[in-house]
Amino acid sequence: MGKILDRILEKKEKMKSMDKYDENREKFKEIMGKPEIKISVELPEGYENRKKEFLELQKEEAFLKDVSKSIGRIVKKHLKKKKQ
Repeated sequence: MGKILDRILEKKEKMKSMDKYDENREKFKEIMGKPEIKISVELPEGYENRKKEFLELQKEEAFLKDVSKSIGRIVKKHLKKKKQ
């Protein structure tokens, strides 16, 4: 029983270390990297029966390229509006 408890506690410590690492990585990226905005995209109404295909889009290179271009244009448009 003691070995199991030790393994659980060891795993918990590893998770804390990983959480701390992720937190520090995000802080570093924020300071040194390009600023970024994370956006969540929900499954559009009427497409509930295509959930699997929707989730697979996040792995498709063509989709990600299209989204990046579209979002880039939208961001530029809004930043220009704010500048005026």
